[in-house]
Amino acid sequence: MQTLAAPPIIDPQVAAGIRERLANSRHLIASGQLKVAAILLWSAFEAAVRSSLTDLGRQTDDPIEISETPRGLSTQAVAYGVIDPEDRDVLLRLLPVAHGDAKAFDVSLLQELSRFTERTLDEMEQR
Repeated sequence: MQTLAAPPIIDPQVAAGIRERLANSRHLIASGQLKVAAILLWSAFEAAVRSSLTDLGRQTDDPIEISETPRGLSTQAVAYGVIDPEDRDVLLRLLPVAHGDAKAFDVSLLQELSRFTERTLDEMEQR
């Protein structure tokens, strides 16, 4: 896999859609709908990473075969510079959310995934 110094800039429309998912998930958390919030949050994170990897493949004229598993996607995100290696540890702790583990629907864990996704999105937009 080719590693670049900085991830590509995420499409503004994609970013707006992801931010809308994040806002909606916060409302769901506040109303106690944790399972729905978890699904929405993980989809927001995946959308950001998948969009970035797709754009990266276009920029290098070498399409990236994006992993279909949360763990594989996390590994690719680090390998291609979409997220920092130290953030992968945080992400791996949050993988139970993607797998629907009932213990993962803890408010603090969901809030951490929300902050992590927002920070990742901010970083992608600033590069």
